[in-house]
Amino acid sequence: MHRCIEFYANMNGRRDKMIEETASILDVAIDSLRTGFIMTDDEGIVRYVNQKGEELLEKNKEEIVDQSIFEIVPALRNKFSENESQFFKSLNYGNSKLFFNYSPQYYQGKKIGSTYLFNEEKYYEFFLKKLDSYKNLNHDLKAI
Repeated sequence: MHRCIEFYANMNGRRDKMIEETASILDVAIDSLRTGFIMTDDEGIVRYVNQKGEELLEKNKEEIVDQSIFEIVPALRNKFSENESQFFKSLNYGNSKLFFNYSPQYYQGKKIGSTYLFNEEKYYEFFLKKLDSYKNLNHDLKAI
């Protein structure tokens, strides 16, 4: 079963066919993301990492899952406020510059974990160049 769904299923004491079907669908969806995805529990222990996350961190699932996120990516330790979502925090990781987005996860008012979405700087450069071209076009249109 998908580790992400299994984590929530165990927390809620539920295991049924709907959860297992949802897990299969989410497995494909999350592993198809073109960005890294990590889910931790409330202690910061990694419970799930997708394929792109493995690739970006240059580690396999076995080296990541059940480890502290701060052991895997030490630079994250003081990068985020624990209780609010934050976006585009950059840090050096190995030979790459990665941008991390962080979101705490709450269930019934209690923090139960966190999710991290991340990718290389070059991934975002494409979008920033596109945005700049639209800004320039908008500027040119205003001048007309």
